[in-house]
Amino acid sequence: MLPTISYARADGNTGASRSSPTGIIAVIGTSASGNVAKPTSTTGKAQALASFGHGDLAEYGAHIIDVGRKQVVLCKAVEATPGSFGTLTTAGQPGSSPSVITASAATKPVDRFRVVVQFTKAGTVGTAGIFWRASLDGGKTYGPETALGTANTLVIPDTGITLALAAGGISAGETVTFKTRGPLTNLAGVQACLDALKTTGLTYEAILIGSLDAVATDINGIRIAVDAFMQKGLSKRAFVNVRAWGDTGVETAQAYIDALTLISNASRTGLRVAVGADGGYIASPIRGISMYRPTALFLAARVARISIGTDAAAVADGPADGVTITDDDGNPLCWDESATPGLDDLGFVTLCRFARRAGAFIGNPRSFSPIGSDYVFDQQERCMEVAEERSYDFLLEEFSAKKRRDPVPGPQGQVYMLEADVADIEQRGTLDLALVLRGEVTDVRLRLSRSEDFGSNAGGVLKPSIEIVSLIYIKGIAVTSRFVRSFTI
Repeated sequence: MLPTISYARADGNTGASRSSPTGIIAVIGTSASGNVAKPTSTTGKAQALASFGHGDLAEYGAHIIDVGRKQVVLCKAVEATPGSFGTLTTAGQPGSSPSVITASAATKPVDRFRVVVQFTKAGTVGTAGIFWRASLDGGKTYGPETALGTANTLVIPDTGITLALAAGGISAGETVTFKTRGPLTNLAGVQACLDALKTTGLTYEAILIGSLDAVATDINGIRIAVDAFMQKGLSKRAFVNVRAWGDTGVETAQAYIDALTLISNASRTGLRVAVGADGGYIASPIRGISMYRPTALFLAARVARISIGTDAAAVADGPADGVTITDDDGNPLCWDESATPGLDDLGFVTLCRFARRAGAFIGNPRSFSPIGSDYVFDQQERCMEVAEERSYDFLLEEFSAKKRRDPVPGPQGQVYMLEADVADIEQRGTLDLALVLRGEVTDVRLRLSRSEDFGSNAGGVLKPSIEIVSLIYIKGIAVTSRFVRSFTI
């Protein structure tokens, strides 16, 4: 008889794994439509726009999807402050009986625009013949030429912008320029969304909070709310931004530093929050025009793309995706930490430029933690959060598991767990952590205290600790350059 060998396949379900939130960002922001405080998983910009309409929520989500190539979780915040118009400046009006053009109260802007309305054909308001076109990016690009007809209001579609035209004349080439702000939420609106995110079954890693010019009270309130996520085994952190430089009017760099110093002193008190300062311009993934966006968005988008131990400021990874902080002639438009340092030392995440490199880079992904904290950069927060959630899942399975008593009592008759069982938990827990943190930290381990008394039949409390040795991140290089006569090999 010939030798025979038979095979039977057994399925141990090793392909099954816990759902990973890594790189998935939850976004809080205002929007023109959609349900408030209802987290929604979104995989594309068309879906984001269809679900929530124009505004920060869809725009920020679409940018993160484009950069990170992952889905996002969108959560609409209640509108506390409606969108607003800046000062309207009219130029090129006819010499006599010009129409007075004002911002109409009929609608409110849905986003931050740099508007130029240009009248291409002259006429009298109320009489057909006037034509106009509009730019939302300061005159870089224009929409189609449109007939005003006999109307006395001019509506720019999908923007919430309506202008009222009083009786009078309009000249060909006449322009109206102004800036707008989109609606803002407040701390209560953010907290409602955080409550919804805490209980949703959707997975995500971190939370970007848009539509909020954060002050110290907001930052402290957000930190407290995010800290409470751990009660449900969720270790999360938030990205938020303070107001833009110059939003209060003409503002010197020192005045901006002074204002943000007050915020830093009052709210740089804990963990789980990164705070961006000012921002930059990107091409809107929905509108296709250049629009201002906050630094916190660019940090969130970069985090969605990189591994958990990677520094979001790594220059070799290139600039923040599509971001510019200068105009076409290289003149500054936004805060450049390399040109005017001061905010990085206060704990804020900033943008900067480097010689001979195009684009704007994330200066340092600062955690808004106290000076001296172990949690200096976002990647350190990130690695610990992954470790905390992973250990939570592992330790949950140890509840009520059968463990043996050490036959040798303590000095006061304490009952300890058998050392072999303690070591077994440590070994398995450490291996589990090492699996998800391999290459992202230098070392990691789960350690258990040996002093807990399990003498009561009601059970005892296991007290593990997670210990991580972080990677090294180079944040300074001191070069000495000199001439020498020769080299000795």
